[in-house]
Amino acid sequence: MAVAFGHFLVARNSVLEAAGDQGLAPYLKMYDDAGAIGPRPFHTKLAEAQNAVDETLQAYLLGQTTLEEAMINGKALIEALGPRE
Repeated sequence: MAVAFGHFLVARNSVLEAAGDQGLAPYLKMYDDAGAIGPRPFHTKLAEAQNAVDETLQAYLLGQTTLEEAMINGKALIEALGPRE
């Protein structure tokens, strides 16, 4: 799959090894080797955090809030969930 989908890779050792030097793999490996790629800081309440983002974005996209209001509301909803830990 890594070879077939060389344009859509993740920086896992097994994937990069399978892809070899095809497509974006050598460049992704270069970034990985340099320590530029790391784990994303997911919220411990991932589902609730995603709901807060979805709710806020939907309100903005439907014209129910301005972008500024959406940013304020979204930040408040995420902060209400507590620390990410």
